[in-house]
Amino acid sequence: FISLDELSDKLGNGTLRATTRQAFQMHGIRKDNLKEVIQTIVSAMGSTLAACGDINRNVMAPAAPFEKPEYKTARSLAIKVADLLTPVAGQGTFLELWADGDLEYKIKPDKEIQENRKLQFNEHVFSGIKKEPLYGSTYLPRKFKCAVTVPGDNSVDLLTNDIGIVAFTSKEGEFEGCNFYIGGGMGRTHNNEETFARIADPLGYVEKDDTYELIQSIVAIQRDYGDRKSRKNSRMKYLLHRKGIKWFKKILLDKYFKKEIKSLRKEPKNKLIDYLGWHKQNKDYYFGAIIGRYGNRIEKGKFSLEGKEYNLETNNYPNHLHGGVKGFDKVVWQAREILTDSTLSLELSYLSEDGEQGYPGNLKVKVIYTLNNNDELIVEYFAETDKTTIVNFTQHSYFNLSGNFQKDILGHELVINADNFLPVDSNLIPTGEIRKVNTTPFDFRIPKKIGHDIKEKNQQLKNGIGYDHCWVLNNPEKDFRFVASAYEENSGRFLEVFSTEPGIQFYSGNFLDGTLTTKTKGFYKKRTGFCLETQHYPDSPNQLNFPSVKLKPGEIYFSKTKFRLSVK
Repeated sequence: FISLDELSDKLGNGTLRATTRQAFQMHGIRKDNLKEVIQTIVSAMGSTLAACGDINRNVMAPAAPFEKPEYKTARSLAIKVADLLTPVAGQGTFLELWADGDLEYKIKPDKEIQENRKLQFNEHVFSGIKKEPLYGSTYLPRKFKCAVTVPGDNSVDLLTNDIGIVAFTSKEGEFEGCNFYIGGGMGRTHNNEETFARIADPLGYVEKDDTYELIQSIVAIQRDYGDRKSRKNSRMKYLLHRKGIKWFKKILLDKYFKKEIKSLRKEPKNKLIDYLGWHKQNKDYYFGAIIGRYGNRIEKGKFSLEGKEYNLETNNYPNHLHGGVKGFDKVVWQAREILTDSTLSLELSYLSEDGEQGYPGNLKVKVIYTLNNNDELIVEYFAETDKTTIVNFTQHSYFNLSGNFQKDILGHELVINADNFLPVDSNLIPTGEIRKVNTTPFDFRIPKKIGHDIKEKNQQLKNGIGYDHCWVLNNPEKDFRFVASAYEENSGRFLEVFSTEPGIQFYSGNFLDGTLTTKTKGFYKKRTGFCLETQHYPDSPNQLNFPSVKLKPGEIYFSKTKFRLSVK
């Protein structure tokens, strides 16, 4: 939404409409700006679009990220249906799609579809015009829509399409046949005073060999009984509303389709599935976020650099937190996949412009996430600037190694390789003191349960409402080294953290308040997740005794953190 909201102001007419198909509509986009818009959507959301028009007959398929065999079959079927229903005049037309770079798709039916298009000359299906055997002199309206999906997935809003198709496959993904639904719709029709939403009627199940013939027969009935000149009844929902499903099925079997239509094949209950790893966010939680330009807090949002004072957003009053109101967790990144024999990487790039959220300098940022065969996730950060600035990136992932975010994390055994930590005031700003951890609740040098000391009467625990402090990590001269670990006994899951950073912020989920729902219909309650955020110290620009966070022109910022998962 944030990506499209920005683009609608920048390249459109400023309007953004939520649609019934879990999507957004932008308006007023010039043709020469389409590529930028679509590339942004792909990079921000990881999916392709259900964009459509007269040429491809508005055929939609499930979202792209699922690579299970049945999804590949459904998407292949959607392409074939689009080629099947393309008017003869549309053959050879180029459609430009932007996913994983530039890709031109030329409408050119394969041999299977070419053979099935010959059925358009069958009695009753034939329009009487050889140049357009299916459509005749008038094409179906632009908003005639088909949708193809798999059993249990309604991401295409199956029952609001003119033709809804559920493709069944074997376990290996071999196409077996389809359930058909017809006459659904949500939109309005021109010159029709009565407009309404309608849920599609179930038509039945056909075997794979009869699928394309049935689709063309349905279109032929709509052609013959929809008054396309006035557009009244031009959508199938109006025809079905007026004539009824019994009439439709009778005329279909009597005249257009002389094959068997079986009862619907049983489908599993539809589920809302997290396609892209996305989940409800809260501005205070930063679930899984890249944090920048500056991770953690800067007192009163002010710092001085080369004799000039800078004022930042005070989004965590009275302080600046995690880069401001619109930190790196809320911007649009350019994405690139890097694949090797043993690793899979996601490279994210972003230009943070001079003055963004109050920071100086145009900052070129790159973050690379790499998953390897050793069950390790490596996060590398790079940055360059054209003006002296401050930089402190981190990763704000929450962990609950039990796998159940309804359970608290107080029973996890934690190790932090640090002899010292940074005490904070009531606003969680470091006092400047570097304090020994021994004889305090902050000593995690040997495994200790998070909940062991968290309820002790201690001013620092009171200030943080638990643990929300930065530890001064040991052995900074070793650069990349072990810094922390966590272990959950019941599951046996073991997390190890390695980093180049001088500090680590351990946050015990104190501000999770039970208002945000989990993916399993529960709630993220207090201390049901913890964070281990490798970083420089909070408020470093204002604390001269802390390691520097300055980045000058010609220098390259680099930071690396590795999360290793195993089972004990």
